[in-house]
Amino acid sequence: MSDLPLDLRKLLEDRARQYTTEHLESLKDGKGTVKLRLKCSDGFVVETVILEDKTGRRTACLSSQAGCAMGCAFCKTGTLGLSRQLETHEIVEQFLHARKQDETIGNIVFMGMGEPLVNFENLMKAVRILHEPSGCGLGYKRITVSTCGLSEGIERLALETPSVRLALSLITADQGKRESLIPAARTNTLPRLKKSLLAFQKEKESRITLEYVLLKGINDGRDEVRKLLEFIRGLDCLINIIPWNPVKGLPFERPESVRTEEFVRALRSEGISVTRRMTRGVSINSACGQLGGIQ
Repeated sequence: MSDLPLDLRKLLEDRARQYTTEHLESLKDGKGTVKLRLKCSDGFVVETVILEDKTGRRTACLSSQAGCAMGCAFCKTGTLGLSRQLETHEIVEQFLHARKQDETIGNIVFMGMGEPLVNFENLMKAVRILHEPSGCGLGYKRITVSTCGLSEGIERLALETPSVRLALSLITADQGKRESLIPAARTNTLPRLKKSLLAFQKEKESRITLEYVLLKGINDGRDEVRKLLEFIRGLDCLINIIPWNPVKGLPFERPESVRTEEFVRALRSEGISVTRRMTRGVSINSACGQLGGIQ
């Protein structure tokens, strides 16, 4: 910017920073998955993942918190506890760092470290910047917010925000099991949660994704299929089956492929839209539920 005075240019060079976060490293699994480790100005490290689906579509999985307070039993991030909320600029910078790695990224999902709906104000400011044509220019329909199931947050998302997409980590439609796996389910019961989902669906006229992490011997049986079918009655939803990704120290197992396929077929036989998540990034601890793991 040669039209600025030389003294001002020197001052900007010495003091101004484009980013408040530092890109520490990128880890790649050889199948299109990339994990970025970013250090915030106060030293906390957050992780961002670039995902590729079978069509080649690239998605940035962004974090909303440093750590997480939700304590979901099957998730590595849930064992870390919450360090702090990420600021709006720290959320946006994750996408900018990811775009430096891959300019073709055209979708965002807030499914990284943390519970997005707990950091609602900063999340929504970031969403609007990511959408703004003079910002990152992403359509709202290309942005998905994933939650472990905070009913009030879902209702607020429906009434106060643009038409982003919603994904819910359902895990099981058995209230007792859900409480044992997701502590927040104790105050966000399944009936209350369904009421929130119906309100979101009515307001946004958008299909909801229900994420179902399959845990061997816990939520992969026929009775679980029946309860799931009862829960989704009246919802326009897609069930995304995610065989559990191993996390050292957690007492779960991934179901055998045959068991997973039986679960998927049982749902499809009832006319339910189902997808099975491809396993990506396990070798670099970047798969669903693994963020915050030691490399």
